Amino acid sequence: GSCDNLFCVDNVEISYNKELHSREFFAEAGTTYHLLVSSSSFGVASNYVLKLSEYDIPQNDKCVNALSVNISLSSTFFGSTIGALPDFFDGSCGVSSTSRGVWHSFVGSGKLTRLEYQMAILGNNNDRELSIFTGHCDNLFCLVNVEGGGYNATPAVHEFIAEAGTTYYLLLSGKSFITTSVYELKVSE
Repeated sequence: GSCDNLFCVDNVEISYNKELHSREFFAEAGTTYHLLVSSSSFGVASNYVLKLSEYDIPQNDKCVNALSVNISLSSTFFGSTIGALPDFFDGSCGVSSTSRGVWHSFVGSGKLTRLEYQMAILGNNNDRELSIFTGHCDNLFCLVNVEGGGYNATPAVHEFIAEAGTTYYLLLSGKSFITTSVYELKVSE
């Protein structure tokens, strides 16, 4: 609203241990948003950095829009989880209810298949998750959830015999809401 008739969209309190905090929301076109940055204590002042970003939702944000991967050729795919929305609200397949990811799919050929997922971020809370499902997008069955490490930058890796003719859905995500990044997915038989 206008300055004389404001409506609170959200309130984010930042702790004293200097953690980064972020808030995302869908900004309506043509709407002016006012941001109030203040201290919770009277007389306490500090410097701050405020970053505003706008980005599109990735094309493969939902399972039904999974990007198809041809695993008969060893391939590397690049993409981004930036702008992705949470996929599950109940922690399905070990995926955090706040983590955001993108989807890929492939059809198994009966051979040993290797999947390797790496995000371009480091840090203790920046684990990456590779979740593999079978079934259909409206009725997924969790095959496995594999994590890669943060500070060590270890990729999430899984090798298995992909049953011939079975469609596998891959959810590539970070471990938490703030963990988004460009990524690399390597697939090989």
